[in-house]
Amino acid sequence: MAHILKFIHYFYKRRNTMKGKKIVLIGSGSQFTEFYLQELFKYPEFKGITLAFVDRKPDRLEVVKGIADKINDALKWEINFEGYSDRREALPD
Repeated sequence: MAHILKFIHYFYKRRNTMKGKKIVLIGSGSQFTEFYLQELFKYPEFKGITLAFVDRKPDRLEVVKGIADKINDALKWEINFEGYSDRREALPD
């Protein structure tokens, strides 16, 4: 997962920001999401993005979203977190 973030970071580094972009994590109720968040908050270029969590278990979505909100509030990164149980709602047209 870290290699995907590094690729996104490298790709957008030339633009200095990803603000306004949306990343969708399908299956985000799993353990990898906590690791993904650790990696995400290493790169300031991700400030201001929208991160959509998708998982079929609403209770797990709330836990992951709660963790992400706490980190975001502590760091003041202004990331918008969304939670969906249907991927079609999260993915842009």
